[in-house]
Amino acid sequence: MNRRPRNLLSTIALDIADLDHQWKTSLSRVFKGNRSLRITLSTTEQFHKFLLELAKALTIVGPAFIVVDALDESAEESSRKALLDILVKGISDLPPNFRILITTRPELDIVNAFDGNRHIFCKHMSAIDETSNEADITMFIETQLSGIRSLELQ
Repeated sequence: MNRRPRNLLSTIALDIADLDHQWKTSLSRVFKGNRSLRITLSTTEQFHKFLLELAKALTIVGPAFIVVDALDESAEESSRKALLDILVKGISDLPPNFRILITTRPELDIVNAFDGNRHIFCKHMSAIDETSNEADITMFIETQLSGIRSLELQ
């Protein structure tokens, strides 16, 4: 996987397109009407054209839950500033059924970007008690991984 901030939003849009035919059709129209979007490195343009405009134009029934794992590993601090800016400013413009979960180490630029925004809820792992964490992991293993023979044989 190519972990660069400029790839995140287009990857999210393509992942949604894999799950939703309407999104795929609409995204195709966006690209067809503007060939330069296929290679744009602008996170602002990607957010608006690939996510925000489609999310507002289409009817998505139920919650749309997007997970961004390991944001801190996407790049060095100087390279991810534009992405952080658009995430902080743009997320609140998405329809109310959209939720984004971001996991990250508490890098200073990321903490500073998200801190103090009413539409962003930060939960630090250190604030979760160890017993609760262990119970969640145990439940995940029991419900999701039991029955996989290759794991049970080890």
